[in-house]
This record gives sequence, structure tokens and C-alpha cells, in this order.
Amino acid sequence: MVHPTGLPIPFTDDPGALAWLDAHRMNLMAVIRAAAACEWHAMTWQLVDAMWPVFLRLRYYDLWIEAHEIGLDAARRDGNAEAERQMLNSGAIGLSAAGRVDHAAEWYEESRRAAREAGDVRDEGQALLGLGGCHREARRMARAVEYLHQAIALWEACGYPRGVALARIILGEIALAQDDTGRAVEYFTYARAGLLAVNDPHDAARALVFLGRARARAGEHLVGVAAMEEALAVFTSSGAAHWQARALEMLGDSARDRGEEAAARNYRARALALFEVTSPSDAHRLRESPGGT
Repeated sequence: MVHPTGLPIPFTDDPGALAWLDAHRMNLMAVIRAAAACEWHAMTWQLVDAMWPVFLRLRYYDLWIEAHEIGLDAARRDGNAEAERQMLNSGAIGLSAAGRVDHAAEWYEESRRAAREAGDVRDEGQALLGLGGCHREARRMARAVEYLHQAIALWEACGYPRGVALARIILGEIALAQDDTGRAVEYFTYARAGLLAVNDPHDAARALVFLGRARARAGEHLVGVAAMEEALAVFTSSGAAHWQARALEMLGDSARDRGEEAAARNYRARALALFEVTSPSDAHRLRESPGGT
């Protein structure tokens, strides 16, 4: 195969790369389908993996799930066990985000079994993290906490601080849902520090927006709003539309807590416009309920 040389790169930074992926997502999906039809198995799952930023940041759930179903089959046909676990974990994230929590849990369980057989502690922790998230979504909080602490124990043992921090974000969300704002602040603070230490600005901003909401809930309104606005700026700069919406919704809830109804309506209207594109279920929830985060 001859590869052309000297072609100009059509982007110069991360937001530009994401915009390029977004603009070409349907063409890229067509290439994935064609590669699978030609039985180019390695190319197929690698293309799916290469589209991860557009799935994660822009949340095209139908494409996310279809691509990973194709990629999972290709990884199996390629005989690549590590790629198979990658497709299971990445695909399960999309299934869970699309509300198909039980299906996502099945993929995570399959990934967990495969990781154990392979002796891959880091991948096993990833599956446990996913299972914890699924149980949180299903309101089975005790089970969720159990899985998350198992993930943390594995990752601390094998030296994967990013994973530990990601698990702490979910533990913080659970604490916040249970009105334990002090514990939530602790979890989110440690999570953000861990993610900044490993140079993960997106997930550090996720920890920060939750930290801001927890502080606002605890009565530290100005500090909390400043943190949420800082996180919103990160999401806006990176093009993470779904998390822009989440941050705006949290800002709206915090404004409502303070009786600032005009500001709350403005934030929620902006969040709704983004959710209409990235998460119809969240858009429906926001339209139907005046409740807070």
C-alpha cells in the first residue's frame, strides 16, 4: 500500500482535531464498516479506537455503540485479547451513557473475566470501575461502592493513580447524592489532584465541576461557582459539549439554591440546548423536572 506524503495536516490542536473527527464521522463510520466487510480485522478495531475522542466528547450514542459492536467482533477475529477488552470497556461506557445499563454491565463482566484470565490487573480495575458506575446508575449504591473500592485496591497495588482518581469521582458523586457534602468534597479534591498529577485535564475538570457543586451545596457558594465556571471553561475550550451541559446544569441548580431564578433559568436553558444534541434523555429530564443536581 502506498501512502501519500507531504499532505497538510488539517488541524493544529486538540479542539481542531475533534472538529475534524466530528465533520468526518459518517465517512469514518463508512470506512469502519467497509474494513469489517473486507475482513481487515486489525484495521477495523484500530479505526474504532481512533474515533474515541468524538464518541467520548460529543456522545453520538448510536454510532458509538455500532462502532464498538463492529470493533469487538473484529478484535475477536483478529485474535487480539487486549483489543477485545478495550472494545468491551469502551463500548460499555457508551452503552451505559445511552441508558442501557444492564447491557453495559454484561460487557464489563465479560471484560473483567477476560482481564483476570490474562492477569491484567489494570484492565480488571477498569471493568470494576465500569461495574461501579453501572450500579450507581441503577441506584444500587452499596454494590457500587463495593466495586469501586475493589478497583481502587487493584490500581493502588499495580500503581495506576489515574484509575484511583476516576473511581474517587464516582464515590464523590455517590456521597453527593446522599447529601454527604463533606465526604464528597474530600473525594473530589483528591480525585482532581490525582488527575492533574497525571496530566489529564478533561477528567480533572470533571472532578472540579463536581467539587464546585459540592462546595456550593455545603454553603460555600462563591468558591463553588468559581470552580464550576473554571471547569466549564475547560470543557468549552476542548469542545466537550456534554460536559459543558453538565456544568451549566450544576451552575443553574446552584443559582436556584440561592434564589437567583433568572440566572438559574439562563444556565438551564443553555444546558438544555446542548443536551438536545448530546443526550436526549438528559434533555427530557431537564425539561420535565425543576429538581437540582
